[in-house]
Amino acid sequence: MPAELFSVFERDGEKVGISEFGESRNIIFIKDGVVVNTKVICLHELGSHIAALNRSGFDHTLNGAFFNESACTFAMRHADFQNRNYLVFVQETGNVQSAVARIEAIGLKGLRGDQRKHFDGWLRSLDLSSDYLVASDDDPAPVLALSEYAREKSLCLYASRPGIPAAAPSADQQSWVRWLSPMFSEAKVLETFSLLWSNRPFLNPAQAVSELPDDPLSFPF
Repeated sequence: MPAELFSVFERDGEKVGISEFGESRNIIFIKDGVVVNTKVICLHELGSHIAALNRSGFDHTLNGAFFNESACTFAMRHADFQNRNYLVFVQETGNVQSAVARIEAIGLKGLRGDQRKHFDGWLRSLDLSSDYLVASDDDPAPVLALSEYAREKSLCLYASRPGIPAAAPSADQQSWVRWLSPMFSEAKVLETFSLLWSNRPFLNPAQAVSELPDDPLSFPF
């Protein structure tokens, strides 16, 4: 299920979030950083609830906000992004732990040293994810492993820069090296490829994978 987006109304330490889509709408009431009430209303009740908030002095402050349950607040960036710059991400609609196990199998077998430690830490952060699996721009190994998983599962793979290859990394090394080289040195990317897929030839043509959309830095995360 996609993560819910909320319209947010605020008044003196109180926040009310109303989900934005569907025939029924979830309402979350927060006061002084604590959820004090939740309710579900029908779509035809929405107008009267918003009018009541306006009469009570609430100001409409946000649209398209996520509810961060751990921080008990509404924010424009989903908690899974952890306030870091992402390079690629996918929305995981199934079991996050199963997805992480598969990504671990893709990525851990050849990594070593500091890169292995970094990858382990990234996997632990993925275990805490609720909706999105995110790889940031600080090392190519998570980016390649997550992209391989996304192509393997035919998930929509979003990127923060255009031109992401349509094929899986294991199927088209050259395109992925070219795409990643502006963020990492070519030598670092090639070394990471050799660690992740040491026994696989990279001369195969790219798989015929249908183009999936890039993210031209337009998502409100």
